[in-house]
Amino acid sequence: MAGNINLKRLKYAVDMSFSKLSTFRKHRYSFIQQYVGYHYSKKGSRERVPVNMMAQAVIIYVKKLISNNPQVLVTNFNQSLKSQCTNLGLACNEVIKQIDYKRTLQLVVLDALFGFGIVKKGLSLKSRVEFNGYLHDIGQMYIDQVSIDDFVFDMSAKRWDQCYFQGNKYSVPFDYAIESGMYNEEILINAHRKQNDEYRKGFQTGGDPEAAGISREGGHPNDEEAIDYLDLIDLWLPYEGKFLTFPYEVNQGDWNAPAREMDFAGPETGPYGILSFHDVPDQILPLPPASLWMDLQELGNKLFRKLSRQAERSKTILAVAKGAGKDGEKIVDAKDGEAIGVSHPDKCQEYHFGGVDNVGLVFYLQTKNLFSYYAGNLDSLGGLGAMTDTVGQDKLINEGSNETVNLMSERCYNFTKKDVNDIAWYVWYDPMVEIPFVKPISGTGVNIPYVFTEDDKDGSFLNYNFSVVPYSMQEDSPSTKLQKMGAIFQQFVAPMMPIMQQQGVMLNVQEFFSIISKYSNLPEFENALIFAEGNPNQSAQPIGNPGSKFSHTVNERVNRPGATVPGQDQAMMTALLSGMDSGQQVSQGASTMRSVA
Repeated sequence: MAGNINLKRLKYAVDMSFSKLSTFRKHRYSFIQQYVGYHYSKKGSRERVPVNMMAQAVIIYVKKLISNNPQVLVTNFNQSLKSQCTNLGLACNEVIKQIDYKRTLQLVVLDALFGFGIVKKGLSLKSRVEFNGYLHDIGQMYIDQVSIDDFVFDMSAKRWDQCYFQGNKYSVPFDYAIESGMYNEEILINAHRKQNDEYRKGFQTGGDPEAAGISREGGHPNDEEAIDYLDLIDLWLPYEGKFLTFPYEVNQGDWNAPAREMDFAGPETGPYGILSFHDVPDQILPLPPASLWMDLQELGNKLFRKLSRQAERSKTILAVAKGAGKDGEKIVDAKDGEAIGVSHPDKCQEYHFGGVDNVGLVFYLQTKNLFSYYAGNLDSLGGLGAMTDTVGQDKLINEGSNETVNLMSERCYNFTKKDVNDIAWYVWYDPMVEIPFVKPISGTGVNIPYVFTEDDKDGSFLNYNFSVVPYSMQEDSPSTKLQKMGAIFQQFVAPMMPIMQQQGVMLNVQEFFSIISKYSNLPEFENALIFAEGNPNQSAQPIGNPGSKFSHTVNERVNRPGATVPGQDQAMMTALLSGMDSGQQVSQGASTMRSVA
């Protein structure tokens, strides 16, 4: 019972933990302001952000890390349970699709770039009212993203698994909460009286600005609420094995009793999952990637705004000596290339004032390059332009820059693997489970409807191993699939074709070209080929010209000047600092005008 827990001390610890997270939340708020820029809302960036390098980095990383729903891989050392592994894996995949887990993952990765990502997992209780959204079917497992502004944990701990408590606050419709029957009605009614307008005008985190308020133009939450809401907080106490719910008011009053108390009946990892990318020694809070980008983002935009003001002040005037005013008027009114007669051309002189400072522009270009460097070679990751003069060098750089992505992908993989294991746990231990899905029959190309039920469970849950199919969360573009298909054909299919033919394996040429036309987005190519029915008794011929035993290849090297992103920036900086005739080759100067695509 909660009576064994010092609720007054627990309330104080929760309030203090919210307070200690204040600086971290404020920095996250400023990161998000830079991300949304000046034109998002009145509470976005105070200054214009003409070069939003942070938004570009975030978009690239979210796309690189999460593009698809993960696919569950279930294994068991007992070969007789192979069919059960397949059915359980397909059932978990169906749950993942139903709860739109991909979207949750993308939000969590986005949070982890600015701070750390949090998910809350559990089973939607079979209450009389469903008020958590259309993706929270009663009796179904859920995985929700939790904002850092709403999350609280034991700040005295050095590791996540040492926290005495973890929890999150949230708002529920007051009438629905009463009607649900999940809470102590008297406690909710008393709390609703206390949580008046004056309280709800303030920020729930104790006065700190919440990221959710960036898109609000003004006013307070009550202005936007069509019905009355109640602020609650869920707390998981792993050492006590309890899950408690209280009405929550920051730094106001003590807790006398929970509005809801349950013995936690879920996976031993608990209801909360944490995703972070960079650890800090002896610290429970991670180092967000955005904190590494923020200074360069602000500096780059400050420099660019200064350069733009210099460009706007730039002007060219025609100075005319006294007595030559008519000559000046003729020159001003003349069209480009027109011949005019003037009496005193030597008394009319053009002068240029202002303009972009070359040293400042060079500094800005270097700042932009540094941002790409600290963001893990952003130009290469995002495919924004060639980095070297050759494809081979570009490939090596891309593979090297991918080490940053690989590290972050590994964190996402391990995080997702824990969620997948918890999904399987809820599926396995639900005695009333019924999950319909379409089951493919191996080797036939036929799909049949199937319903996963209690009868599909065989053996012990601990005997099954759950993991994520590698690369299932990354989605290949059609062009990438086409390249992979060509590489597989050249490296494996074509060389092994004679052996394959001896074993009766043939290439379905019609299907092969159908896939090519599909991935190339050229359906007319497939229609241009006519496939006649061949003689089934005719022996298959190997691919290629069987009469040709020798081939003659001529390699001709053609030198065509190219351009790269770093090369263009370097040539531009050299030209700005010393002039185009400062010793650099003509091709170097000309490279600033070439395409890097």
